[in-house]
Amino acid sequence: MPKSASPSTGTSRLLDAAGRKALELKPGANDVSRLSPGVYFVCEAQAQAVTKVVLAR
Repeated sequence: MPKSASPSTGTSRLLDAAGRKALELKPGANDVSRLSPGVYFVCEAQAQAVTKVVLAR
C-alpha cells in the first residue's frame, strides 16, 4: 500500500478468491508471507476500487 494513504481514508482489505478477508492492510509494507499462493483482491473502501493481485512463490 502506498505510504501516503492514511488510516482516516478508510480501510483496505485483502480478500481471497472466495471473497473472505485474508488480511487487513495498512499503509506501507504488509507481511503476506503466511498467505498461500493464489489470486487475491485488494478492496479499497474509500476509493471504491478493487485490484487483482497474484501471490506467487
